[in-house]
Amino acid sequence: MLDDTTYDCAFLAGDAPSPVIEALARRYSKLRGTFVTSAPGCEWCTVGVIQDGEYSFDEELYHPLVLLLAKSHYWPAPAAEQSARALLSTLTDGAQLEAPRETGAIPAYVACTRAVFRELCRTLDGKLASYLALECVVLDVHDHLEDELSRKDLYDLKRYDQELDPYGGPCWAPSHEAHVAFLREQHCFRTEIERQLTLTLVGCMRDRAFRGDDGKPITLPEMWISDDRLRDWAHLTLSRSGMSFDCTDEELLREHLRVRAERLARDIVAHLHGAESWSPVVMLYQRRQVFSLS
Repeated sequence: MLDDTTYDCAFLAGDAPSPVIEALARRYSKLRGTFVTSAPGCEWCTVGVIQDGEYSFDEELYHPLVLLLAKSHYWPAPAAEQSARALLSTLTDGAQLEAPRETGAIPAYVACTRAVFRELCRTLDGKLASYLALECVVLDVHDHLEDELSRKDLYDLKRYDQELDPYGGPCWAPSHEAHVAFLREQHCFRTEIERQLTLTLVGCMRDRAFRGDDGKPITLPEMWISDDRLRDWAHLTLSRSGMSFDCTDEELLREHLRVRAERLARDIVAHLHGAESWSPVVMLYQRRQVFSLS
């Protein structure tokens, strides 16, 4: 119980608590409120409304920023409590969940979530806020590019830049334009591996900042990458820098990716704090036909 009207609940029956909430709505017809549900270790969340004896939600109403907030109860206090209250307070009106269907329109609940992050970035410690603001922009840009890039040649730099060009706004996050420029300069979304690595790395660095472990190695959670995608990444990334390499040497390619992760971590710190700081990145690998970071 976070306050008189806000509860943090754990459901044990199934992956999604919809049947429980539906039964609750039928039993207490005057009950009104918003439910944000997620599962630990799963990349999904649901935002729904209970009112007039019914529970409704739209599976299409999804944005990675909402998922990040839904999982924020794992953050250290007071950020966890602040984020939970802020998220639910912005979603108390069911009308906010009516996402406009026009192409390019921003759903109201996404705008509300952005407002939550603006407030969090304003109230948190400066270093924590900077990591969180960058992660917000990374998630937002990734969501913006995902559909377009899936239909285009990721290796065509001109097309890639054309998709980023209009994304100079709206400037809803602190240093938004500077963050977008940094992501473009670092080619953080040009290949699937770069996108996975960037999303994973900024989340780990945010967690590390929350724990006050800035000086400790960064341990990346498991990230599965096929051998073909690893070779494609190496061909594009390493050849662009003028390096010669053997695409059949998996150990060498893994080492190149580890070095890339360390450089990106260093550049993120320099971008956010104006000074270079080296942090070792720990990567463990699964054998067989897959590549993983853990």
